[in-house]
Amino acid sequence: MRELKRERRHLWALVAIVLVWTASAAADAPSPEHVLGGHRGTVAAVAFSPDGALLASASLDGTVRLWDPEDGVEIALLLGHEHFVNALDFSPDGTQLASGAADGEVRLWVLTAGEGETAVWESTASLTGPAGAVTAVAFHPQGTSLAGAADDALLWLWDVDSQEVVATLAGHGLGLTSVAFSPDGELVATGSADMTVRLWNVADGEAVRTLSGHMYAVQALAFSPDGRLLASGSADHTVRLWDVDTGEEVAILRGHEGWVEAVAFSPDGDLLASGAGDDSVRLWRMPDGEPLTALVGHRYSVRTVAFSPDGVWLASGGGDTKALVWRVPGR
Repeated sequence: MRELKRERRHLWALVAIVLVWTASAAADAPSPEHVLGGHRGTVAAVAFSPDGALLASASLDGTVRLWDPEDGVEIALLLGHEHFVNALDFSPDGTQLASGAADGEVRLWVLTAGEGETAVWESTASLTGPAGAVTAVAFHPQGTSLAGAADDALLWLWDVDSQEVVATLAGHGLGLTSVAFSPDGELVATGSADMTVRLWNVADGEAVRTLSGHMYAVQALAFSPDGRLLASGSADHTVRLWDVDTGEEVAILRGHEGWVEAVAFSPDGDLLASGAGDDSVRLWRMPDGEPLTALVGHRYSVRTVAFSPDGVWLASGGGDTKALVWRVPGR
């Protein structure tokens, strides 16, 4: 019995040490500038408008919300989806917003009047085709087409003007989780639960190469602004950097203790942000992958991250139903 008591005292001492260290670390960590509440489900996607004046958030509560990122005020609530909204992207000119949902529907929202807090957004089109959930959407850099990654293992491409399906790209063995266009618009990358990343030629839809290395599902993708690197986040808790021209894996970034659900490069390419199931956002120096800091504010898995166009702000969304806006340290 005396041995048991001593072991219990030792255990509580260890707990006390951990708690003191955690409190100290939390005191030194950056805090979010704004906590955006309003959603009643996981915030699955966030996106800044090209001019940085708006921040959009999509949620598993079936809604899309628009915010003023400078003061955290909600500007608009976009209703129309009947299922979880998983994905968001603004068109390059900022006049359209695409959202993808769990029922396979993609909606296009168009700015019809006003600007800023007086802006009026209306759903003008419903794009259909996918037989499974739409997990990610991305506008082509020229704004002429829209890509949707779907759980049916296909990449769907729509013409924005006609709203017709112009191509479906098949090759992955399991559902798609992510999609990203290269900055020049010549390539599109897809990530899948089959643990691979595929690069496709946009012009003809032909597969260029397959990037293999992750041990579990690929959850997120992002091209660097110069198009030379592709970052992929995975359920294997790592972020990997790939040389786009050669397909070679150039770095493995370790530090997260949960699924890496989101990755994003800063506009200048000097930073990479990653969000994960360990409730944290991590910043990495590019291109060497040196870990810089962890942003801790979410109370549940971080599902999405996005930099503002000027690189000063970083938005994140998570399973705690909140979107957070952080000032990027040193900017």
